[in-house]
Amino acid sequence: MKRSDKLIALITAVLCVSPVVSVAHAQGPVPIREESPGLLAQAPTSPALARLTAFGEFPGAHMVAAEVRREASDILYRFDFKFDNHNDIEHVVISALTGQVIRVEYSVERDDEDHFAIAGPPELLSLVQSSYLDARTKVDATVERGHVVKCMLRVEGSTEIYVFDVRVGDEDAPEQVLVDANTCTLLSRMPST
Repeated sequence: MKRSDKLIALITAVLCVSPVVSVAHAQGPVPIREESPGLLAQAPTSPALARLTAFGEFPGAHMVAAEVRREASDILYRFDFKFDNHNDIEHVVISALTGQVIRVEYSVERDDEDHFAIAGPPELLSLVQSSYLDARTKVDATVERGHVVKCMLRVEGSTEIYVFDVRVGDEDAPEQVLVDANTCTLLSRMPST
């Protein structure tokens, strides 16, 4: 399927699903914050099309924030979503140059019975070969005196990655630890941005 056919199919699907459209209209448009003035004017993909693409990743969620920023040679839209049934924020990053989804981040939550659930589609979860607990064990062994404060499952291209925000000791800013969600390999450890 060509890119233009995919976009037409996505727009048609979004317009045919009245709850998604009514959520978008009910909350009103969330303004897109520009990292630097004039950046929106440089974006080949319109904000409206980028929003529709982002809503396609999280149908039924409320958009709570939107921004456009430059990263390397690309201009990126970032949309933040919140579902009514939990407090975590989900993220979608879309290239303003190509209109394609670059990255999607799903929250990982602890439920009342101390199980962990990823707020992602079942198709995605069936691809992940390493459990959250295996990845968490890898992080705990890597970061001494660390305390996990948040975890997301990030999808970049065809790679699934657990992203852990870890507080170390009394540090204010958490570190970010990335673990491959399929091989449970530590990918990187860096200060959180």
